[in-house]
Amino acid sequence: MGAFWEIFGIVFLSSVKFLFAPSLAIGSGFGYLKTIVITFCGGSIGILFFYYFGYWIINKFKSKNKTTLSSEAKKKKIFTRTNKLIVRIKSKYGLMGLSFITPAIISIPVGSILAAKYFRKNPKTLSYLLLSLFFWCVLLTSISYLFKESF
Repeated sequence: MGAFWEIFGIVFLSSVKFLFAPSLAIGSGFGYLKTIVITFCGGSIGILFFYYFGYWIINKFKSKNKTTLSSEAKKKKIFTRTNKLIVRIKSKYGLMGLSFITPAIISIPVGSILAAKYFRKNPKTLSYLLLSLFFWCVLLTSISYLFKESF
């Protein structure tokens, strides 16, 4: 029963903050292939959950804002530093760049929600996110496995 909770914890960590999950799995004594499978499953669950849940949240905010803005005078958009950064990343790197940095550099929830917001109509969005996740699974697991004796 202890192994179940250990796997569950790694799957959960993989779905939220993927960068640390392969190292934790290797440190917990899981083998190379088992680590890849567990972290990929967890990351995939996170991507799918936050992609579809994020899309649902975005629609809720849009419908709420439309009702409040229709009764009030439309306000001028304010461009904050964060908004400018998001637009710059979206226009410069696109879907491929967002997919590449999602699992390891930014977290899976943030990357999946941004992908749902900006690239929802592209049928390749989920494929790119999952392919990038697999790449990072293999890379981070390989690095962790090579350096497992050091820790």
